[in-house]
Amino acid sequence: MADPAEPLVGYGEVQLQLMAESANSYDTLSLGGLAILVAGIAALASLKTVIGTGWWAPMIPLAIAALECVGALAAKGIDVGKPLAKVAVETRARRRRRSTAC
Repeated sequence: MADPAEPLVGYGEVQLQLMAESANSYDTLSLGGLAILVAGIAALASLKTVIGTGWWAPMIPLAIAALECVGALAAKGIDVGKPLAKVAVETRARRRRRSTAC
């Protein structure tokens, strides 16, 4: 007899995979933002003679945003659960136990 929770197991595996991918994309976005901010700071520093005495003023919000990106990369609070491969192995083992129990 088919297990009524069988469709939910596949759905759970998909949800775990999506959570893992979104955590990776969050890191990628933070790295991309950090690269753009550092390039902006470098451009301001190189144009300081053209901009004048207030060349450093736009650097303050750029530096704050860069620190926020670094903070986002340093945060280890993103928990996506068990590795997906381990979940798949455990699910297969559970299915085998159920099929042999009948």
